[in-house]
Amino acid sequence: MYILDRYILKEFIKGLFLCLVALIFVYIVVDLFDYISRFIDKGVGIFGILQYYIYELPSAINLLCPMAILIACFVSVGNMSKHFELVAIRGSGISSFRITLPLVVLGCIITICMFISGQTLVPRSLEAKEKFKREKIDKLPPKKEGSTRNVYFVGEGNKFYKIDFVDGSNNTVRGITVYTFSDDMRLVERIDAGSGTYERPVWIFHKGIIRRWDKTDNTEWAFKFDSIKVDWLKEGVDAFLQERKNPETMNYIELKRYIDFRRRGGYDVTGELSDLYYMISYQFINLIIILLGVPLAEKVRTSGLILGFAVAMFSSFLYWGFTQLGRAFGKAGIISPALGSWLPNIIFAVAGAMLIIDNIKR
Repeated sequence: MYILDRYILKEFIKGLFLCLVALIFVYIVVDLFDYISRFIDKGVGIFGILQYYIYELPSAINLLCPMAILIACFVSVGNMSKHFELVAIRGSGISSFRITLPLVVLGCIITICMFISGQTLVPRSLEAKEKFKREKIDKLPPKKEGSTRNVYFVGEGNKFYKIDFVDGSNNTVRGITVYTFSDDMRLVERIDAGSGTYERPVWIFHKGIIRRWDKTDNTEWAFKFDSIKVDWLKEGVDAFLQERKNPETMNYIELKRYIDFRRRGGYDVTGELSDLYYMISYQFINLIIILLGVPLAEKVRTSGLILGFAVAMFSSFLYWGFTQLGRAFGKAGIISPALGSWLPNIIFAVAGAMLIIDNIKR
């Protein structure tokens, strides 16, 4: 049995590698034709173009891997069925499920690897690509790392924050204003500080003034301070910087923190929650494609290679369409973000399992 497992896996991995290389090549060529005039206009050389597509490579692999898996199913299992190898294997008493099992295990491994890559390599490479595009192609000055300007957000306790400049290199802010409102949206307090320092887990505001308004007669009083300790501001410098970060370049932990930050501020986070759930559910597409592709590839001998491949392609595009539709419905709030991200996986995983069971009964 181990010899058979090795043979099946060897044929599948060989087909997967060749298909993935071919798809990546086509993807880069098509993308290059779209951008070649821009590269020439901006004076980007061959090495610059090569560097750009090296940064693009991890996300391209993550995107094209499901399609490569589908084609690999027909290259390996489909050819085995076409040349009656599967008939001989079943004739020796080995079930269709046992033939599929090593590929399902491999699909689980690919899913785990793609998830780890999606949380580490892909966000960093996309961030590097955006930086390269900004500095080398668009010829814009480099962004100052770890800093941002004009941050606005709503915090707990009916507080609204305005920060002129955030410097993440030394955990400081400059020009901070905090407005506190009552439940009926009357301004009851305003704090203006020249600067602030984050000394985990509290903030220290420096050189400022506090103004308060009495609710009954609307009288105002104020006092200046050299420094005050602020323990009600829960967000650190990273949260202010993350507000400006592109969600596509975040991993799961960063995106979850970003969602928590916006939720505490009273913002609608339905769209971000949909992205969070999709970040996990999308990786299972690799396993589900195997569940769909392998049993369809086993039918090649009776249905024909072209027809079987066409059915598999149609099923995959249908699956992709349902996935994007569910994600869109989740973002729009028509259904819950979790349901929109996971329901297509559940439907097509059940369909794949039914195909495997049908093959076992034959």
